[in-house]
Amino acid sequence: MELVYALPAGAFPAPADRLLPLGDGLWRRLNREGAFYPRAELETDERYRQVIPYAIVVHRGRVLRMRRIGGSREGRLVGLYSIGVGGHVNPEDTCREPVTWALYRELWEEVGVRAAAVRRLGLIVTDRTPVERVHAGVLFWVEADREPRVRETAKLEAELVPPSTLAAYAEGMEGWSRLALSAVSV
Repeated sequence: MELVYALPAGAFPAPADRLLPLGDGLWRRLNREGAFYPRAELETDERYRQVIPYAIVVHRGRVLRMRRIGGSREGRLVGLYSIGVGGHVNPEDTCREPVTWALYRELWEEVGVRAAAVRRLGLIVTDRTPVERVHAGVLFWVEADREPRVRETAKLEAELVPPSTLAAYAEGMEGWSRLALSAVSV
């Protein structure tokens, strides 16, 4: 049984179709006041939001753009483009800042990079879809130490692209990635 980190939905600002500010107080709360619950239960329980570190990964001025393909566990997102690498906070991420630790773990697991530099950009809290209503994203900007390469090639395809090309894919992007575009300078 997979356990994931979550907080009551009331701990988050009201949903918005924009990137929300993430001040130090809320950042501390996200890292200290959550608990681990069975993922299967939380995927449809709107009383909680699962905290997801979500990173725009950049290498040598180019942004990692991915697309979920047929083998993905998350069938609700297959076929959509993403500029975010992320995943759940798991019990092995327990430390002073579990959201940051999960970010580093996910970067390594998903695209085989370590962060040379990290900036926290904001919070994603939306409610347009069932997936969005049970998750909250902490958006990061990550300068990768090497060229990222997706490890799960049966689930994802990816390439590094100039930031100026991303807007052309916005209509085919996951909702969070469309919001994250506002943080990418072109």
